[in-house]
Amino acid sequence: KPQTPYRLIMDKTRSVILLGIFYFIILGCYAGGTSLTNYLYDIIGFKGLGQANLAFTYLGVFIFTFLSSSMSGMFETPKSAMFFGFLFFGPRMAASALTYYCYDTEFVHTYCDVRIIYFTNYLTNFLLGAFGTTLILIAQYQYIENVSDQDIIKKHFSYFHSIFTFSYIFGNGFNIVYYSFDVSVMLYFVVFTICIYIGDLMLLLILPDHKPREIVGDRPILELESKMPEDNSKLLEDISKIKSNPKKSAKQSVFDLFRVLPERPVMKVTALLIQSGIFQGYIAGIVYRVVVYQADIVGCQNDVHRRIALIMIVFSILSIFISRFFGTDIMKKTTNLTMKIGSLIFTVTATYLTVWMNTITSFWIILACMIPLGFSNSTFTVLPSVYMAHHYKDRVEGYLAAKQYQNLFTIIVLICTIYLDDHTFHIVLLVANLVCSGLTIALLPTDKQMLADMDK
Repeated sequence: KPQTPYRLIMDKTRSVILLGIFYFIILGCYAGGTSLTNYLYDIIGFKGLGQANLAFTYLGVFIFTFLSSSMSGMFETPKSAMFFGFLFFGPRMAASALTYYCYDTEFVHTYCDVRIIYFTNYLTNFLLGAFGTTLILIAQYQYIENVSDQDIIKKHFSYFHSIFTFSYIFGNGFNIVYYSFDVSVMLYFVVFTICIYIGDLMLLLILPDHKPREIVGDRPILELESKMPEDNSKLLEDISKIKSNPKKSAKQSVFDLFRVLPERPVMKVTALLIQSGIFQGYIAGIVYRVVVYQADIVGCQNDVHRRIALIMIVFSILSIFISRFFGTDIMKKTTNLTMKIGSLIFTVTATYLTVWMNTITSFWIILACMIPLGFSNSTFTVLPSVYMAHHYKDRVEGYLAAKQYQNLFTIIVLICTIYLDDHTFHIVLLVANLVCSGLTIALLPTDKQMLADMDK
């Protein structure tokens, strides 16, 4: 049955929404099982292990992102790549379960040797980053790009990010309920692990397939579809002429990625990408310490678990609403301006929460700071993808370059949290954010200039 352009767009939007729902299910279970891991490791005597785990995850992502194009080329569709990648989330949860089990049994078993615990945590987190996170990041980007043209790609990224960000609300909401009762930690991890694999299987069986977008002459199929008349025989004739491009070798993938790093669009946004890595490291491995420090001052240690979960819920809710707003027509021509504002907001908020942390006596102040951080999260997560999609149409190298900057500086921030004392780290964080915000404001062109350059 012939499809109108409107029906095609709606079908593709439904596919993006469905993708977001599956990410919500899987990552919600994962977030529920891991969002408090850093703090819990600290209090059972493994201080810094949570941050080290995150560093190994990002290290795996950083190394294997250079090979991600060739890795994704091993799969028939982005959907099958996502399915394979999510299989690595289970072992990561099992390593945490082993750590808590050994702690509960006072390390009496041979396999509870501290060296084995550290090795298991490091290995599973590295594999998660190398083969799990790397594949699902590149595959979801390819999937959304395959079903989007330039007029709706920003909305599709916004829809997807808004839906799967609910996973953090679900996971942390579960933690608030869980830590209100005395329930076995082992059951907690087992249930979440089972739900991850159920969600992964549903993704494989239900999500529609969309193969990588290929070119007919110099026009992408999606462009032909969007301009297709009621009679789609001409489209079918054009599609029949497609000759699939050979899959890239690993060497070619690495070369293509390094080739875009010195290009003008990437160079102009480099400072923002570096700061987005600082932001990821801050949220994942640092911000919970503000809650712990404030709880020590006022003596509310029993509520720390729930308070950490609550700030992440507020953070996620704000991220969802702001991300959804980024997909509106109002924001279509303000991508670069919004990135500048988001960079500056993070610098101001992070400076207050770190440099003046000892002056914060109310938990509500920390909660209020999640509002600007939620805005910055959407800025660093959604808009660089949109920016790269505009400059590198039908190519993933721009997106991968953005992720590599983010991954590298997330690793650096997490390592700094382990080896630097608090005073030194706060100074480094302040200087880095000031430099990044200043360069972003100075180098990133206005939206009008960017659109004019793209039209040339």
